[in-house]
Amino acid sequence: MSENNEFILKTFIPGTKAKASEVNSNFSVLKDAINFKADMNGNELQPFSVANAEEDFQAMNKGQVKEIQEEMNAKIQKISSYFCAKSGNVTNGNADLFTYSGLTITSKVGGIYPNLVCLDYEGNQYTFDSFDDLSMVGKENGVYNIFVDTEGNLYVKKNIIYIQKTVPQMLEDDIWLDTSVEPVVCKKYVNEEYVDFHDIPLGKVYITNGAISKILTFSYNQNGYTLNSNSFINFYYDYTSVVGFAVNTTHTMTANGLLYVFSYDSNTTSVVSLDGYNFDVNFAYNTSTKGGYFVPVNRGQKVYVFASYSANVIFVPLKFRKENLCI
Repeated sequence: MSENNEFILKTFIPGTKAKASEVNSNFSVLKDAINFKADMNGNELQPFSVANAEEDFQAMNKGQVKEIQEEMNAKIQKISSYFCAKSGNVTNGNADLFTYSGLTITSKVGGIYPNLVCLDYEGNQYTFDSFDDLSMVGKENGVYNIFVDTEGNLYVKKNIIYIQKTVPQMLEDDIWLDTSVEPVVCKKYVNEEYVDFHDIPLGKVYITNGAISKILTFSYNQNGYTLNSNSFINFYYDYTSVVGFAVNTTHTMTANGLLYVFSYDSNTTSVVSLDGYNFDVNFAYNTSTKGGYFVPVNRGQKVYVFASYSANVIFVPLKFRKENLCI
């Protein structure tokens, strides 16, 4: 091979004898040429001979592919691991930040437990070595998100956290991590406006029959964004979290679900109003039993049940869970 990367073969004249050494030399040159071509198309020690692609029909070189891969990995890491706790107490391999007694929540942060390290949606890091106890006295039944603000104060909100590209249907105090822009932004819906939100979600607390029934800590380094093609959302009616509603009172639905309207009085009629649309619910049955109807309702709807008799209303929320596909 010459200095200009030219491969020169020995030319043989027809009818003349070829020396074995010359034939073998030609084979060696061919081998070198093949190896050189392979190097030009992917060997780690030999760069591509392709310029940076600028048009759709042009091939990308290895450096461009690596650069794009690193950029995508950085974006995925930023979107999925911001707006969450990074490290803290662990029990049996799971994040574990809270315990409770009665209606008081106590944190497992500092002291005999590790400090808690968090990142807000912009990637700003906060380290906390203690929290004051959090009281749930006076909270109605339902599910509350537990947050910490940038000053280290714990609080709860009965709201929904959306992590998506499109604008969700938000109610007061709902949170939206907008992944459609770079860098991602986090907004809270307050008085029909979107305001910047730097607080960090840590977990959930469940109130059932006026008492704490369960506390969950969100996984570290994960804000819930990484749904993939091997998972799907399964919706179900959560009959363990039913809530009783008073009749003749307007209620704003905080989740999708079912209203169960029933009565102990026979041959009576109730009127259910959904966003001002009224329809009758008739009860006709033996007086020794009770009868009722399920009415589908959507989050944000205004619901009013008119009744002048012994009527009852129970709300069954629609929940979702991520499940792995069996593949």
